[in-house]
Amino acid sequence: MDQAQGVTFLQQLGCSKIRPQSNGWVQASCPLARWEHQKLKDSHPSFAVSVKPGDRSWCRCQACGFSGSPASLVWALEKRNVRVGVAVLGLANSANQPSPSRVAQKLRSVARSLAEEAPKIDQEAEISLTRELG
Repeated sequence: MDQAQGVTFLQQLGCSKIRPQSNGWVQASCPLARWEHQKLKDSHPSFAVSVKPGDRSWCRCQACGFSGSPASLVWALEKRNVRVGVAVLGLANSANQPSPSRVAQKLRSVARSLAEEAPKIDQEAEISLTRELG
């Protein structure tokens, strides 16, 4: 994911205060704030997405502790019954709304991709936990 894609990704998640940084990260308000942050908002952006071209993208929040891939962030939001699928897929275009069947087809495609990535996410979480417990 490059910087422009990172900004678009965060916009589509409804993040505010989006600020590209010179260190390869894009900072923004946390999309999980309404569930995970103490005051249920992120007034001082504590969330960032790594956008170093050629590297794997990564998301993290200093306030709530979320850390994971963009796909795992979408998964976390979906688990909280947030209807971000259409926006994340780039289908929410007010000038050209897709048909419900097109949205359903695209969501099924993303669900398959997430299912394929889930074992990798689990493995990464296990490695991270092993390092922490070290």
